[in-house]
Amino acid sequence: MAQQLKYNISALRQEKEQLSNILVGMADGVVKFNIDKTIILSNPPAEEFLHNWFFSQENEEKVLIPEKLNDMLDEILKTREETVGEITFGGQTYVAILTLLYNGDNIRSIVTVIRDMTEEKRLEKMKSDFVSNISHELRTPISMLQGYSEAIIDGVAQTEDEIREFAQIIYEESLRIGRLVNDMLDLARMEAGFTQLDKKETEVLPFISKVVSNFEVLAKENNVELRVEADDPEITYVFDTDRMEQVLINLIMNAIRHTGKVGFDGVVTVREHADFANNQLLIVVSDNGSGIPEEDIPYLFERFYKADKARTRGKAGTGIGLAIV
Repeated sequence: MAQQLKYNISALRQEKEQLSNILVGMADGVVKFNIDKTIILSNPPAEEFLHNWFFSQENEEKVLIPEKLNDMLDEILKTREETVGEITFGGQTYVAILTLLYNGDNIRSIVTVIRDMTEEKRLEKMKSDFVSNISHELRTPISMLQGYSEAIIDGVAQTEDEIREFAQIIYEESLRIGRLVNDMLDLARMEAGFTQLDKKETEVLPFISKVVSNFEVLAKENNVELRVEADDPEITYVFDTDRMEQVLINLIMNAIRHTGKVGFDGVVTVREHADFANNQLLIVVSDNGSGIPEEDIPYLFERFYKADKARTRGKAGTGIGLAIV
């Protein structure tokens, strides 16, 4: 009997350790509540959830569990049916699934599985915003194409000069749609890993100067001074000139757009810096413009993201320049 008892105790211990390891290794949080809503058991993700809640700004009264979870516990004890709900605090979104454990007909405890859905919610919102934004970006040029083509068909444009002017607007708007579609295709190809870089050795300073010279007229119109600086004017480097030009055009365009016409002389500087220690070439585009709010910085490279929600996008921008960069 002693030997059999020892064997049974050993088997129970192993099973307990196995369940404990599974619980600790789970990505989802698991909290076991007593019927009086006291916590009996929790795994590390659940403890992190409770810790985040306890020290969040929403928890002014410093209660142990969120009010929403407390309501869900009351509901499941009342209805005796599995309960699912969403808990949001501190910019995080969690989904909680509550299930009852029985001892015969009596409720023994409540098991709560907590899953962090913040990233999924963010991706879902990005997808929704993407559809909304691309529809918005296309609506304006399509309306222009429709309006001016109808004006020509209906004979609103009487003279040859008017017809030519309307046709020019239609042409410019079609180019705008083309730029948007090409940018989207470029981005899709890059994200799919199909981008082929045509790398060749290039003199860096002449290359930067050539790209910057394309913006002389735009800079002058916006009261912005363009500067090119180089640590080593003779340096050459291996890169794809077309792709690098695309990157610099987007960065310089953004710098001019947010620096010009703000009541002072704007300066946009493109500086080449050779980091020989790490075998790197750094090209820095800087400006003395309005700057970027700190809360917007993490989202700069998302498609169609606007730091200034009131700002209307100019005809030159497609809204995904920085995403391509």
